[in-house]
Amino acid sequence: MPMFLKRSIAILLLQALCLQYAVSQTEVEYSISLRGNWNSYPSSLMAAGEYVFAACDLFDQWQEMGRALILKIDRAGNIIDSLEFLPEKDSVFLIMEIKKTDKEGVYLGCGAKFNSDDAYQVWLFEFNDQLELLWETKLGTVPDTPVRMELQIIGDTYVVNYSTMMPFRSFFYRYDRKNEQLTTKKEYYQEYADYMIPIPTKNNRFFVNGHDPQEIYIMDTAFDILTIKKYDYGTIYPTQPFDCEFIDDEFFINLGKYGNRSDPNTRYFVVFKTDTSMTEVRSHLFGYEGSNHGWGNLPGAHKSLALQESYFFVGGSGWTNPIEFPNATSDNFLALYAFNHDLDSLWSINIGYDAHYTLFSIAPTPDGGCVLGATRFDWRNDDDRCEAYIVKIAKPEFNNIASLPKNEITVYPNPGGERLLLKTEMEQLTFQLFDMQGRLLLERQNEKEITTSELSSGLYLYKIIDRQGGMSTGKWVKR
Repeated sequence: MPMFLKRSIAILLLQALCLQYAVSQTEVEYSISLRGNWNSYPSSLMAAGEYVFAACDLFDQWQEMGRALILKIDRAGNIIDSLEFLPEKDSVFLIMEIKKTDKEGVYLGCGAKFNSDDAYQVWLFEFNDQLELLWETKLGTVPDTPVRMELQIIGDTYVVNYSTMMPFRSFFYRYDRKNEQLTTKKEYYQEYADYMIPIPTKNNRFFVNGHDPQEIYIMDTAFDILTIKKYDYGTIYPTQPFDCEFIDDEFFINLGKYGNRSDPNTRYFVVFKTDTSMTEVRSHLFGYEGSNHGWGNLPGAHKSLALQESYFFVGGSGWTNPIEFPNATSDNFLALYAFNHDLDSLWSINIGYDAHYTLFSIAPTPDGGCVLGATRFDWRNDDDRCEAYIVKIAKPEFNNIASLPKNEITVYPNPGGERLLLKTEMEQLTFQLFDMQGRLLLERQNEKEITTSELSSGLYLYKIIDRQGGMSTGKWVKR
């Protein structure tokens, strides 16, 4: 029987270790922090009804786990229950992701068990909303600690991707929960998949963000690669792929981190809107304070997108150097952005500047807000001690900016070359193009084909204004 505790005294101890921080932003409803040694973080967050469930991993030292636990948090930010996995005689636990199942009040978790023989076991378990462990199983043995672990639920089928870095490997598992049988296992070497989600209209296919930052591909039920798409952005090159989510049966949002070939210390971040045929229909390239320092960590380490009905959040952290993590000696912040499904910017907020933060997880909440999970390292006052930091964000009051009707105008190709085109049925419009310092470079009236041959390669801002004053803005890249 697994070693775990779920007692009232454990809750009291957790509350004693939980630090509350006053945050000035009105959007922040509560923040809590769970103290650990060396490195601690909320690996996965999940909102269910009026509660938030947080899976946290608390390290004593590198690869020496103190404990893994799941917290149940109410609307006021109080920890009201916990499911705690303590080290057993020959193994310790690591939780990577938790998700809702199709069964009411039943949730699924995945992670790894490490034993004294340096074996890493892929671990799957179920628990209920009372934080009682219902079931667990081992899917296989792998050679190293996971750097990514993705979990998908399709009816009675559980799909797991376990990715390692040293060496680069990716292990795919399909488990039939009804018959309690591992039906498929496949290994890929010299590369690993960063994110995996099912395509809603084709549940026998999986969309995957690969380790190669210029590739995304589709896998079949045997985890064989069917389709590969490579990106080529000229001067703007991809450095790292991140999260992805479907906004409906046809389109998904894909997130990445990009650099400028002529300036390696510059980083941008891009949101793509792509359809299931792997055709990009829109992109939004943006930066933020800290991104030009070379290691701006937006998006986050594990989960970066939180999808709501008509908009989504993108979360990350600034000035994060993985060489220094988790003991960086600088203040930074958590960054949170909101976009609508047409990738228009709606809202943003920065939280922190009082310690060093690294985002690990983000999840949407039923009230229209989201919850963030990060490592918080108070480098001035702590000696190799980090906190698992959780902050709840209320639904923002988005700016009421007049905008052109959805899908009424498209700027393409983007990135482009000697010209750009406007796809629209409107006849009367004004197109303006600016540099990144806000200087107006060109302006055209009622033209749908615009020559850009005199412009140098780089990133530009555009504004399109219709005759009623409705406005559409975005960014355009010239190769």
